[in-house]
Amino acid sequence: AVSVPSGTQEFILVGTVNNLTLGKSMLVTLTTGNLSGPSGAVSLVSPLPAAAVTGSVTGKTHTVNGYTVTLSPAQASYTVGSSVTINWSPVGSPSAGGTVKLEYSTNGGVTYPNLITTSTANDGSEPWTIPNATGSNIRVRVTNNAETTAKGVSSLFTIKGTLVLGAHSSGPVGNNFATAGTSVPSTTQLFRFSLTASGEQVNIGTLTLPWSSTGATVAQADITSVVLTRGATTFTGTVGAASITFSNVTVPIGAQDFVVTGAVGALTPGDNLTVGALATTNLTTVLGASSNTSITPTGATVAAAGHTKPGTLVLGAHSSGPVGNNFAT
Repeated sequence: AVSVPSGTQEFILVGTVNNLTLGKSMLVTLTTGNLSGPSGAVSLVSPLPAAAVTGSVTGKTHTVNGYTVTLSPAQASYTVGSSVTINWSPVGSPSAGGTVKLEYSTNGGVTYPNLITTSTANDGSEPWTIPNATGSNIRVRVTNNAETTAKGVSSLFTIKGTLVLGAHSSGPVGNNFATAGTSVPSTTQLFRFSLTASGEQVNIGTLTLPWSSTGATVAQADITSVVLTRGATTFTGTVGAASITFSNVTVPIGAQDFVVTGAVGALTPGDNLTVGALATTNLTTVLGASSNTSITPTGATVAAAGHTKPGTLVLGAHSSGPVGNNFAT
């Protein structure tokens, strides 16, 4: 029962509305037909007689204003440093013109502590360079600066790092088989290269390094104790018939130099061992540690390194001895 004391009285209707989505509207209206008493008519306090109710109230429509937010090109993941465009289009009737604020979240939209810009023209698009914030729960939010309840968020996407293959900072290895012995020790450098990770540590499931031999030939069994070294970290290699395989190679952020060392035995003059070349296709199951998504390596192929066991030349007497004195004539 709603009582109305004598005079003009103002009423406010408040309430909670659930399951709201962008563009959804609710119309609230009140007409004299909505006013009734227990017997169908509006009751007046005794001893006044019954009276007609007149007047009207214009209905009020409540709409969830905001934006549909997308990125172009439309992809599930983007690499650190790549260029995209943030796009937004109005849903409902958010304030036109003016400016909007752009932010991004790394926790799926729970919070938006990362500012892209505090104010940019509300023209529907803004270029953006993907930041160094790798992860798989990234969203972008657009908020109207004049109507802060009017906002919109993008779908989830992933930011992942990059991996670039290149030459070792000291260049290729030299000809390490120029030795008088029939073998070289396990400290012998067979190949060198570098990998540069950005955004996040990169984990390589398999790194495959080809090898081949010419001359009197180096056999698979002659190549032993092969190790891939990055600073103080080592990865043990498995020598196959035509390749050396390293598993679970980690590349921390930044430029990292790698050196392959190993022992080679049973060398005879003319033996040649060629290690490499190393191409990006030799790196498989490459994942970013933060985003845990596949990364496609880029960069130049590192040329093969050739190692040859030289022959020898020894000066000595002819097997028949010296010549005679032919000028005695």
